Amino acid sequence: MSCLSVYWNSKSTIKFSELSDQEFQKAFKDSIATPGHTPKGFDYIVKPISAKCKLKVNTNRKVTPGIPKVDIDITTDSVQIDLRKEQYHDSIFATCSFADFFKGEKFRKFKPPRQIRPTNKEGARLWWKYAQTSVLSQIKDRNRRWTWAYFKGKLILNK
Repeated sequence: MSCLSVYWNSKSTIKFSELSDQEFQKAFKDSIATPGHTPKGFDYIVKPISAKCKLKVNTNRKVTPGIPKVDIDITTDSVQIDLRKEQYHDSIFATCSFADFFKGEKFRKFKPPRQIRPTNKEGARLWWKYAQTSVLSQIKDRNRRWTWAYFKGKLILNK
């Protein structure tokens, strides 16, 4: 393994989405660390490290206590971990955003199309129906989980 690293640029000025395909490929290749080149402008959480791994397998079919079947020897450079305050806050924000996304995922099937906004009477009615259906689906799901049929199904599946 050569030059494994983890970075999180909190204040990045590079916008890969605005680049053409050729510019994107060049910028992406230039951002990969190699043994002789560490790219500038990256806020590394784990600085580029290299490791060598040696694997020894005991091919003897007879299992002997005290003699391992597999012996792994991993040699690495020093590992430097550096987490700045901005990176920590951004990672917490990203985690909360993912949690919110997954929390609202079960209600997306009820959501009106993106172009419909609650600015007119019909749009407001559709968004109100979305809110009602989302709340009622939670209530119905909770009530369904407290039925004898649900408990019986759980007991049969667990056996």
